[in-house]
Amino acid sequence: MKKTIIGCLVIFALLTPLAAAKATEDMSRVIVVFKDKPKAEDFAFIEKCGGKVKRHLKLINAGVIEIPAKAIEKLKKNPRVKYVEPDIRVHAFQEVVPWGVDRIDADVVWTFGNKGVGVNVCVIDTGIDYTHPDLDDNYKGGYDFVNDDLDPLDDNGHGTHCAGIIAAENNTEGVVGVAPGVNLYAVKVLNRFGSGWLSDIVAGIEWAVDNNMDVISMSLGTSTYSSALEEACNAAYEAGLVLVAAAGNEGDGDPSTTEISYPAAFDSVIAVGATDEYDNVADFSNTGEYLELAAPGVNILSTMPTYRVWLNIAYGVSEDYAELSGTSMACPHVAGVAALIIAANPGISNVEVRQILQQTADDVNGDGWDSAYGYGLVDADEAAGRDTLPPTISDLTPADGAYVNSSNVTISAKISDVSGINESSIVMLFDGDSVIPDFNSTTGVVSYYAELLSDDLYSVYLEVSDTVGNTANASWNFTVDTNPPTAVTNVT
Repeated sequence: MKKTIIGCLVIFALLTPLAAAKATEDMSRVIVVFKDKPKAEDFAFIEKCGGKVKRHLKLINAGVIEIPAKAIEKLKKNPRVKYVEPDIRVHAFQEVVPWGVDRIDADVVWTFGNKGVGVNVCVIDTGIDYTHPDLDDNYKGGYDFVNDDLDPLDDNGHGTHCAGIIAAENNTEGVVGVAPGVNLYAVKVLNRFGSGWLSDIVAGIEWAVDNNMDVISMSLGTSTYSSALEEACNAAYEAGLVLVAAAGNEGDGDPSTTEISYPAAFDSVIAVGATDEYDNVADFSNTGEYLELAAPGVNILSTMPTYRVWLNIAYGVSEDYAELSGTSMACPHVAGVAALIIAANPGISNVEVRQILQQTADDVNGDGWDSAYGYGLVDADEAAGRDTLPPTISDLTPADGAYVNSSNVTISAKISDVSGINESSIVMLFDGDSVIPDFNSTTGVVSYYAELLSDDLYSVYLEVSDTVGNTANASWNFTVDTNPPTAVTNVT
């Protein structure tokens, strides 16, 4: 009843041959989904059938159990049970042995002040090296469903690489991710070999819903359909989350054929294929009717754990930073852009985020949606390149608190903005009265000449907007004092 890969086989190898054979023959790991919220008597029934509850999946009214294979049919006949399905092994999409931010213009979005700050992004994978100098400041927490603890430290490397593509910090060292200001969370559901139980994926999605995530990135999958996994993805989507998944690496180079992978193939999930630096679809990338977007996925440089992990040992991948290829690397590019869209549009729904991603994608083939690129190559600038930075006001003259020994004063400030200044928006109040200043668009200096001022304290207020509506203001005071100091005489 179990679908396993190497990681599972290694675990079984630790048992004696007889014990391993008996465990495989007698017990099966399944997901039992009930018609409504399970009750104590439901789990009592499971125990009566010889089963043991391994985990509760509240998001889909289910439990993960180990039960004698011969008792499964009895379990299915229980009128309280909606369905029973095998808890299969799901794996990280293997790198096709071992550029992207610039190609999708994420760096252009940063110039508008948008780096994804405040958006919660969850990487469901092998964990994250949260001690990495390019990830440590953005990392905010997570959970390890492999070991059932609060320490989702990566022992494979796959999750750390994906996390770096999304959220590596813009800190002058190493690499920088698509959205270097997000809140980064790790949910470890895959072990050191990149293998994990499907039920742990469901639990990870449930954790993301319960912990107010905005975006889920899943560079993992299976070719086996699961109702439980689809229900979990649908529930998360209905809860408002953006779900992004790698399309898979079983492509045959023919976009007219469909290679299925789940969760990417579910309607509630954005399926992402991989392209190279020439915008060609990667030979390994899955294609087909469920593909939604494409993103860079060949020779992508990103973070790796700063300690030895499985990818270093088994494949010779470098520590700290490495280039890897796969739809696993394409998926986090889209997850990062989704975060930038959310940051640029507070309160936006996940449905609207998805529409923006589709409508702004670079239609490489020029024919609208197709099975090779989906709606096209994700474009961060088009999707989220909206200026959210207010203009900068600097070089206040006279300086705040200054004393001026002249009755004629030039009041000025320098203003700048990446989108340009809307000259008609400039407002200046001098001592509470509206005045019309001059503006030099070349130098960015706004100025007003005040004359015949009496000795007194004066206030200045300046307000300015850029061409997209962002506004800034500044207030300062200065004192006119034209009387020379009085000489002190008769000092004794």
